[in-house]
Amino acid sequence: QPPYLFRATGRALIFDGFLRVWQEAEEKNDDAWQPTGSLGESREWADDEPQALPELNANELLDLLALIPTQHFTQPPGRYTESALVKAMEERGIGRPSTYAAIIKTLKDRDYVILEKRVLSPTPLGEATCDALIAAFPEVMDYQFTAQVEDWLDDVSRGERDWVQALQAFYDPFAQALQAAPAKMAAFPKQPRVPAASREDGSPRKKRSSRRQTSAKQPADPNVLCPKCGAPMVKRHGPRGEFWGCSKYPKCKGTRNIGGEG
Repeated sequence: QPPYLFRATGRALIFDGFLRVWQEAEEKNDDAWQPTGSLGESREWADDEPQALPELNANELLDLLALIPTQHFTQPPGRYTESALVKAMEERGIGRPSTYAAIIKTLKDRDYVILEKRVLSPTPLGEATCDALIAAFPEVMDYQFTAQVEDWLDDVSRGERDWVQALQAFYDPFAQALQAAPAKMAAFPKQPRVPAASREDGSPRKKRSSRRQTSAKQPADPNVLCPKCGAPMVKRHGPRGEFWGCSKYPKCKGTRNIGGEG
């Protein structure tokens, strides 16, 4: 019989460094992904525990104690945290250090993404907007476009490129795409701006007071109690559909799934 090759991997903490003062064990959850690399690279679960390996010698014969076959399904790429998104923009030459925070803030303020369990998740509005923009402005939405414009601006600042020619190189094709954009974007249905159930940092968001008041006017159900404070809950609407929210929001941010306990 042909030999079978098995592989074991593990990690060992040699120096704890900043972990001596920064512990996040209580914040880890089963649903959060943590990026371990740049765009296109693999991710791993945030709650993976380091696997210690026994000491082995080269060419050592091992006894098979048990063979437990398991099926592994390919997982989709993980969502990005804000810091991981900044790193990805740096690697692709998108924006500048002075604009990273403003870019992420705009995505959240316009409800294109929401911050859930420390990761950024796209909303239906964000996905529809992205698809429509890619269809209407494929060159502008290309990752390399922003980096190219940054190079143009650097050349203009050094006097190596005429600023009029730089504007024409951008605006002429953009003006043509802009004229054709309404017809291309009409194929994508408009998505309503639906606010998130709560924000991780607890800070208020712009243009949401009226929607929150509308949700608060819904009658509370005395048969559905908040898992955090025990108050009656109110049926609300979020990016992923209806859910139960605490009637004492924003003082209490307890939530429950419709028809479930969580």
